Amino acid sequence: MKKLILIIILLPALFFGQNIDQFKGKKLNDLSDTELISYWKQAQENGYSIDQIKILARAQGISETEITQFEKRISELTETISDESEIMEFDPSSLTSIFGKNTIEEESQMSYAKTLAKLPIFGSNYFNNENINSSPILNVATPSSYELGPGDEILISIWGAAENEYSSLISREGFVKVERIGPVYLSGLTITEAKNKLKRSLSKIYSGINSSQNSEFKVYLDISLLNTRSIVVNVTGNVVAPDTYTVSSLSTVLNVLYAAGGPNESGSYRNIKVIRNGKNIKTIDLYDYFSEGIYESFSLRDQDVILVPNYEKRIFINGEFKNKGIFEVKDGEKLSDIIKYSGGISSFGVKEKLFIKRNDGLFRQTEDVKKSNFSDYNLNDGDIIEARSVTDIFTNLITIEGAISTPGDYSLNNIKNVEELISEAGGLTDYAITERAYLIRKEKGVESNVLSFDLFESNNIELKPNDRIIISSKIDLTRSKTVAIEGEVFDPKRYPFFVGMKVADLILMSKGITKNGDLSNIDIYRSTYDENRSKPIETIKVSLNSDLSNLSDINNKELKEDDLVVVREKLGYQEKEFVIVEGLVKYPGAYALKNNKYSFFDLIQDFKGF
Repeated sequence: MKKLILIIILLPALFFGQNIDQFKGKKLNDLSDTELISYWKQAQENGYSIDQIKILARAQGISETEITQFEKRISELTETISDESEIMEFDPSSLTSIFGKNTIEEESQMSYAKTLAKLPIFGSNYFNNENINSSPILNVATPSSYELGPGDEILISIWGAAENEYSSLISREGFVKVERIGPVYLSGLTITEAKNKLKRSLSKIYSGINSSQNSEFKVYLDISLLNTRSIVVNVTGNVVAPDTYTVSSLSTVLNVLYAAGGPNESGSYRNIKVIRNGKNIKTIDLYDYFSEGIYESFSLRDQDVILVPNYEKRIFINGEFKNKGIFEVKDGEKLSDIIKYSGGISSFGVKEKLFIKRNDGLFRQTEDVKKSNFSDYNLNDGDIIEARSVTDIFTNLITIEGAISTPGDYSLNNIKNVEELISEAGGLTDYAITERAYLIRKEKGVESNVLSFDLFESNNIELKPNDRIIISSKIDLTRSKTVAIEGEVFDPKRYPFFVGMKVADLILMSKGITKNGDLSNIDIYRSTYDENRSKPIETIKVSLNSDLSNLSDINNKELKEDDLVVVREKLGYQEKEFVIVEGLVKYPGAYALKNNKYSFFDLIQDFKGF
């Protein structure tokens, strides 16, 4: 009974469900086919396959028996659905179980399981990379380990004391025919072995083949492939597309596997078997190729079988590794081996310790493994290995800020006090306030204490890690002072105030007055700070010459902070207004309205009639 309840916790906790309350309290065997396939469809809508759901289930501690039961029912039900496009996929976040909302712990476990399910299988990107060309390159030197067979065409080159060339196709019986020496059996021989055999046969007519290297009668021999035969290779087992493939005889196991899509989610990358005449003649481990580029040359023959069995043990690499993913492990391999395949721990990972979660019967346990034990630590199927990030906590850092030449972080290793820290940071700036600085100190990781001090009396202050020294600045304490100008100037706005600044200076800053401005009619509005507020603003009249020549103190008043200067418009100024006359008049064109009583009659007089 308990096992049935566990699988029901898994399913609704993972899946989105509409009207989920109707399934509360039901066990797996109690769910109808319609209800179970409804769960499955909603699960698939968010992109998870059955294998990924199985990984999630294992991470939650669900037994293999329960997972098999669920998978079997889903498999049977989906086969009966005619429109497979309706079967979609799923996301296990923020979901409701049959028994109500997930707890915080369940949500955390689900989030972690989701991360593991999304990890790539190490090496799978090789087989789903469209940029990789899996076809063997034929116009290269023939590998010396290549095994000749019926259908191969070879070229035999003779040079030295004698020169000749023979091209011959290896017959179905495995022979090549060479003039004057008869058939030579080469099928099954490597290029090197075939070359030695041809030397012995051709030495009957080219005696110089057996001469010493320094002899003037020396004859040299070499062979190469002109054309390769095609072979049929059967690919079976856990591959994406098991089938019979016709390939070039130069193709390797890796080439053929690529054509078949590579191992599927259950396929082994480390125990690939080549079966010939019913016997396993070669076992290939692709990890050496993926991690170090090492690949043993091996020639396939016609009717060879490439078998990809199920993986035996897999572990999950997560966290601060250079290559995260799902890795296959062999018996006897240690933690150090899998670290090598993953590329090692990243720059910001803790390199002295790894954290491992593993299955222990019905339960799970966690272990911390030190670096010294990496080469001795055995791996189990289902291990989750995590490399954690280095913390942001510094053990010897101190910071200085403010009015200092080079503010920033410094090491406490060679600094005893504030004076040495200031010296290390390049000294104080000219605008530093030496009478008062302050130190902010952390207590239990939180900045909570402050200490003010005089920089000239700071030698008795003992510095601690993560202290922050702040040197106050006169600039920071000096508020911004401004004056403003409005009216008939080209750039009316607020300007910085300087001691000794006068009205003419402010006018020049504002790029001068407009053509309508009146320098003889300027008002300065100044705050009086009258405590009774009966007269808060004082008005000061200023009159300047049009060329700003009378700049005496009497006329050119000195300004104070926050003054407002207003340059008035010239009295009697009015913008010109026009009317446009067109057509059969003596003088068409624009005419100004010369006064406030300007009439149509006046306009006719101006354009001299029709």
